[in-house]
Amino acid sequence: MSFHASSLLSSLQPTHPAYLQLLKANRPFAVASAHSQLSKLVQRLNTVLLSKEYQTEQRATCNIAAEIISQDEQGWVMAEYGKGWMSICLGCIASPSTPIVSIPPYLKLITLIVLSSAHLPSFERANVHPVMGKLSVSLGKVLERCLSQAHPDWDVVLCMLESLHSLVLHSPATFRPMTSSLKVRLFSLVFSQSTGSDTSPACIPRTVIHASANLLACLSLTAGKAQSPAVWSTDMRDLLAAFRSALSSVSADGWGEILFPAVLSPSILPSLPHDPLLRIPLALDWAENLSQCIRAMFLSGTFRPVAVPISGIVNTALQCLGVGADTPTLEHISPQHQALLVTSLPRIWSLGIETIGALCIVAGDHFLPHLPNTLNHSVWLLERVPLDMLESQSQLLAFHRLLFICYSPSLIPTEHIARLLRFSLSTLSPLLEMKKGVIVAQQTGNGGGGGKKNKKRARGAEDGLVGNLEGRSWCRISPMQIQLIKTSLAFAPLLHNNPSLSPSLVTLSVRLHLSLYLSLSSLEPLLLSAKFATELKDLTGNFLERLLVEGEGWGKGYEGLIVSVIDPDTAAARHTLRSVLHPKLPPMLRNQPPLSHLNFFTTEGEEEKREREDLGLEVIGDEREVMDRKEKDERVLNEIVSSTDLQEQVTRTMSLVARTPLSNPTTLGVDATATISISASAPILAAAPAPIHSQALVPVSALDPNPTATQQISTSSSDFISFSSTSRTASLPIPTSTLVEPPVLSQDGDEEGIPELDSGSDDDALMGDEDDD
Repeated sequence: MSFHASSLLSSLQPTHPAYLQLLKANRPFAVASAHSQLSKLVQRLNTVLLSKEYQTEQRATCNIAAEIISQDEQGWVMAEYGKGWMSICLGCIASPSTPIVSIPPYLKLITLIVLSSAHLPSFERANVHPVMGKLSVSLGKVLERCLSQAHPDWDVVLCMLESLHSLVLHSPATFRPMTSSLKVRLFSLVFSQSTGSDTSPACIPRTVIHASANLLACLSLTAGKAQSPAVWSTDMRDLLAAFRSALSSVSADGWGEILFPAVLSPSILPSLPHDPLLRIPLALDWAENLSQCIRAMFLSGTFRPVAVPISGIVNTALQCLGVGADTPTLEHISPQHQALLVTSLPRIWSLGIETIGALCIVAGDHFLPHLPNTLNHSVWLLERVPLDMLESQSQLLAFHRLLFICYSPSLIPTEHIARLLRFSLSTLSPLLEMKKGVIVAQQTGNGGGGGKKNKKRARGAEDGLVGNLEGRSWCRISPMQIQLIKTSLAFAPLLHNNPSLSPSLVTLSVRLHLSLYLSLSSLEPLLLSAKFATELKDLTGNFLERLLVEGEGWGKGYEGLIVSVIDPDTAAARHTLRSVLHPKLPPMLRNQPPLSHLNFFTTEGEEEKREREDLGLEVIGDEREVMDRKEKDERVLNEIVSSTDLQEQVTRTMSLVARTPLSNPTTLGVDATATISISASAPILAAAPAPIHSQALVPVSALDPNPTATQQISTSSSDFISFSSTSRTASLPIPTSTLVEPPVLSQDGDEEGIPELDSGSDDDALMGDEDDD
């Protein structure tokens, strides 16, 4: 294979696009010394590298030489040709006449030679150590040349930063003299002014900022083993102070309470403009860059243990999570300033989440004292994030999933777990609402032949018609909603490990995931692609498999149903079913559950129903629930009407009192029965009475805008948990100042009100034909 590959490579020019692909695919230089044909190929490449005429071919040869060195496991190529290649690359990098665009191939080759020399001590001692000083100075000058341009080439800057990071980790003592100058150049990237040029934070790629943060984090190694922990602590303290100052600049002169107390600004933080419209975007950019630097400091290696200011970092991050849309603002700020503060909330939340998440990964058990306070802030924020901020909700759920992975669920209070589980279940409502629309359409829409002549309008179709007219018709789920649902499904298995959860909530969660697992195949046309449907089904299946593995289902009775519906074709499912159906150990001796619990045949209890209604979910086809809701609405309406009659009686009495002359000392005689019928809690009006109408008066707030919404429920025989979109009459205090007459509903033969809507069909003609029949 190597002989044929070398013959094919010898027939190609180094600039051919297939040259590097063939070299990577065949890997002929894995054992380069065993094939004499390869020495001729390397000699040819060496001739091209040593030439000073063909710049394009020379740069292509540098990439080929780097791939050859990475494949050579014996070090034969580098021992034979490495010294000459290093001198060529170093000369091109140090020469001021070399174009900046041509530097990356030479830089990558010399960096790879320096890093690979650690496996060849004699080569490193003879060829690498003598040139490291010149190499570090040359790289500093090239970086200064790149950043001094009016329009920097960010690809070259990124290559420079990555190479410097690798070389500093390899030999940090070599770069000790240029540490201060490197910090100045790196902070110039982090704190670039937003002037609209290519050096503003909005124009600098995030990859360049990440590379700058990684290089800045490893510069503490240049101080040596003894001094590096102190230098690391000083750098972390300066970065944290600058981070708090940037956040304080965002909230200054805006929010009424001091969210981020101002600290003594370190020397690394430049001054910010006084105009809040210019200061807030720039301060947010700086805060994001500083947060990236702090997280890079967490991941950087140190020679000795260092002291991490966990308390200060957690307090700053929790202050980011404590800001919300209801945070009071000062009265004198402009509307533009207030709008800018509101739009900056997702970015501020992301800063707190990312900082605490990185700290949890590196701190481990040292973060446990701050875990309860963190959960109090994060769960509170998750429940109060506006519904349209789907990205923030998904990020918060991913953050809580990270906490549950890093720490045992037994360390987390049950209250937080229950609240997180309820929120995760509520995020599945878009899929359930789509399923409800599909079921109603199949039963009442085109599937039932509702458009045929001499056939009444199908029950429940008016709800879809009203929804289309009001713009509430269901549509495809957005990618951000799908991402939120995927995050919830991935997070749900971690929430069922706590045995203190209420059985009703756990049972509702199992029913909901089972229903979703069985209905995803019918929802595939409504999703953006079949890939999303497959991912959602895999996540739901993983949740059900996790329930079987945990063993809780054997006591709660839903393991048989899960085994019957789960797909046994996947390898994970086969392993799960094998361990469940054929355990290695005999089952524990314990009392068997009732027969009704073994097959998950138990009906929904009151507590589970209350949990479902709190989440806004309903069961399609539950006639009893529909009748209960109708009776409740009628009872509330009767109470409203009776209170209105009482108000009319009070109004008549007060009008008689108001018409009595003040000079007349006699008392107006009032009927005793009328006086007794006035309740002590009834409101008494002192204003002029309103005109009395012949019909009963009903408050506007008590009227249902869609009277048939509570009655248009599909009578399907299959039960499916769905998101409730019907409006319910709330028992609120009845205002007496705004009163209107109730609308007269048209009643059909089944005493069901149908709104008079013009749907485009000739309903009168159809009804006339029915009367003739």
